[in-house]
Order: sequence, then C-alpha cells, then structure tokens
Amino acid sequence: MLEEQQSTTTSTPTVDRKHRYFIGKDYSNAYKKDFGNLEDYSTDCIDRKSIPRMPWHDEALVVFGQTARDAARHFIQRWNIHKYEKYPKNDFYPFLLPKSYDDVEDLAVENWSDFLESEPFRVNAQCVRSVGPWSVKTKSVESSIHNTYIQMIDAAKHYIYIENQFFITIAQDSVVRNQLADVLFRRIERAYKNDEKFRIYIVLPLLPGFDNMKAVQAVLYFIMRSIIKGDNSLFKRLEKAGKLILFS
Repeated sequence: MLEEQQSTTTSTPTVDRKHRYFIGKDYSNAYKKDFGNLEDYSTDCIDRKSIPRMPWHDEALVVFGQTARDAARHFIQRWNIHKYEKYPKNDFYPFLLPKSYDDVEDLAVENWSDFLESEPFRVNAQCVRSVGPWSVKTKSVESSIHNTYIQMIDAAKHYIYIENQFFITIAQDSVVRNQLADVLFRRIERAYKNDEKFRIYIVLPLLPGFDNMKAVQAVLYFIMRSIIKGDNSLFKRLEKAGKLILFS
C-alpha cells in the first residue's frame, strides 16, 4: 500500500519521505484515528451476510512481578536485535537495557484502584516462548512453548483441551517439524492399551483469519494435513494402527 506524505506516521527518519510502503499489512494508524464510538457496541461494522463471525474475542489483563519482567526482557531482546540488524547507526532507535527491580516494589503498588475494578490476586505463572538464532541471536533454540505442550499432553490423565487459532503438526514432515502429532498419537495409543476413558478436545475457528486473505488457504491446507488429510495425518495414523476411536 502506498501512503502519501501528508499522513502522520511514526516511521524512521531515514525512510524516503515521498513514499512509504506497508508491505503485506493493512494500514492502521492509531495516532491519526483510533477506534471510535466504543459505547455504541451494538452497531455492526461488517456485513454479517458475507463475512462469518470469528469464534474468539480479545480479553485484557495486567500482570505484575517476575512473569511480567520476563515478558519485558523478551521484548527488549527482540527490540535490540532489530536495532542491531536494521538501524545500528540510527540514534533515533536506542538500545534498551532491562531495569533492576526489587520484588517488594511489585507488592507496594498503591494505585490499584486507578486501573483495576477489583483487588489483584496472586498466581504462580511462567512465561514460555520460542526463540533462536533467527530471532534473538541466541546460540541455541529455546522452545519452552513446544516443550510445555508435550509435557502437559503426556501427563494428562483424563482429557486434553486445545483451543488455538492454528493446529499445524504433521509427523515425518520436512516443513512442519514439531512433535505435537506424535505425542497426541502416543497418548491416544496409551489410553487404548490401558482401556482408559480418555478424551481430546481440539477447538479451532471456522476460518483461521478473514476469508479474503490468501494466507488462510495455506493455513487451512496444513491444518487439514495435520488432522485428516494424507497418510501422516493424525486420523490416518490412528486408522493404520487399528485403534477404535470415537470422533464427534
């Protein structure tokens, strides 16, 4: 998309001032025009006769403590590597350093009521992420999201519930190389051998994005290959193993 000079943006000073490009993205400038008339929540902004309703909605929360600091450090790492690779000599984008915190500071926040409707509560939380040499220049790959999936699926005793925008996991595939399909297959096989009543719920949207996006077709292709299409799909592998599985 081509944006003219008079539009207000926050682009880098080194960008050509005559033309600005937003490749592959819809242009949205919250500084110029943000969401409006939020109190009029019943007014539709899309044509319900041609665009299906997506079965999700956004929720917001605020987190304090060590987990929030982990998220901040992750952002700083990603920011600094982009700064290093794209604008190493541009002082408009500084390198960031994480701050030093005392755990007591998180407990001494006095203005809860300014932005929270109720008192906060304590939870044990852990950040998980997926990074590697391509994203933060680490020497090794950190795949704590993937590892957590595998550990929780393997340890499940009664059921597994997965709700996600995408479900792409294909065994013995050269492109998709995560192990979720394998661990799901092994857990179903174990339940069958032990005569366990075990259920797996996988909840996916009708479309993993807006239907006018070409990328949706590619995503649906891999989702179908993961679940039911092809010899390496989860259903086909269970069928080959002779397992009696009830699908609903």
